[in-house]
Amino acid sequence: MRPAGSRSPAIAVDPAVPPAVAKLLATPGGPGADHAMIRIGPPAVEPTWWWLDSIDSSTPPAPPSLEAILVPDERTREELENRQPPTIGRVWVAPDAAEQRDALVDHHYPVTETSYRLGLIGYNLKFAKPIVADLLKNPHVAALIDEWRVFAAAPTAATDQVLAESDIVWCEWCGPNAVYASRHKTADQRLVVRLHRFELETEHWRGIDHEAVDTFVTVGDYYRNLVLERTEWPADKVVVIPNQIDDLQLARPKVPEARFTLGMLGASSSRKRLDLALDLIEQLSTADERFRLRIKTALPAEEKWVWDNPAERSYFADQLPRLERSPLAGVVTLDPYGTDIASWFRKIGFILSLSDDESFHLAPAEGMAATTVPVIRNWPGADSVYSSEWVFSDLGEMVDQILRTASDEGAWIRAGRRAAGQARSSFARRAIVEQWDRLLGQGPGDTLQ
Repeated sequence: MRPAGSRSPAIAVDPAVPPAVAKLLATPGGPGADHAMIRIGPPAVEPTWWWLDSIDSSTPPAPPSLEAILVPDERTREELENRQPPTIGRVWVAPDAAEQRDALVDHHYPVTETSYRLGLIGYNLKFAKPIVADLLKNPHVAALIDEWRVFAAAPTAATDQVLAESDIVWCEWCGPNAVYASRHKTADQRLVVRLHRFELETEHWRGIDHEAVDTFVTVGDYYRNLVLERTEWPADKVVVIPNQIDDLQLARPKVPEARFTLGMLGASSSRKRLDLALDLIEQLSTADERFRLRIKTALPAEEKWVWDNPAERSYFADQLPRLERSPLAGVVTLDPYGTDIASWFRKIGFILSLSDDESFHLAPAEGMAATTVPVIRNWPGADSVYSSEWVFSDLGEMVDQILRTASDEGAWIRAGRRAAGQARSSFARRAIVEQWDRLLGQGPGDTLQ
């Protein structure tokens, strides 16, 4: 592990790296190369980095084993991510200050030192996998993952293998996976179950042997209270760990037009309230023609569970044609859904959260880390996750606040910085991973060999 308090680990930098970067990172050494390799850290932990001066059609694919790729500026970063989507999340602009360098080095070091074998069982692991990936940077943590195709699937031999070989089992979503694990875990295994939102609307949770569960995790206080209200689970077993955001990856400079651009991330179900977003941008663009709305989303027809619902199809049959009619024609852009979230947020000045209900809603937190000003409808529990500064009771309040903030560039910048500070203090990646490690590492467990 990295020595406690160390701010200057051993770093070997190939001379092909520009002198200013090499000076900031370490003393140059080693043979030259077309694409410089940079190794960071003590022998036990050596992330490999790659330096690229520029990107073109001849740039080779970045090896999956690379921890990170350094480039000289944001334009090159975005171009590489566009050309090579597998690099998203691994591309960094070379730091120009020691503080930025320290943050970047820290980002690639293990967060924890605990030893255990983790089993992850569940459907749609998009929230869990980044946490597990960070835990696995610790060489003393091992993990087995059983990812289910659908929420209400049935356990398989892979499920039994995870249960047989893990010290602690994490069930992501509270469905049949958690029911099965609670009834088949061994006495010396620990079991953690995380709930998100819709699980309480199903009957699956009633089949859980809650006495076999060590901890239920929710992502906010409001939802924790709802869980306690609807179940008979002991209060001391239900805890809150917020969702995490990759705050360092999201911290990218805005493009000039961002100040008058609203963003909506995910709008493929009616509960996300695309209609309210269109109402909002219609009022704003009428007041100031510079306002635009970008919606990054999968289309409803691409979500089978949505498109199979006649009420959902009817809702979108009413809303989608509005994009092509005046006054919204040319004002709203549909961006394809994908993992290029940090790059997309460079174009967004205000991030919308207009849902009927959420347990957390990650989009505002991600936007805040990207110095994007959040505009959040007062869905139940919104003010238990986010500061009341960003929560509004109706569209009129939102319109007034957005117009005031966007009209003064300094006010918009200051609001974005406040939002970023709150995001870092509440949802920063390393802090949330530490909370998960403290939870998962409780109890004796076997030390990994």
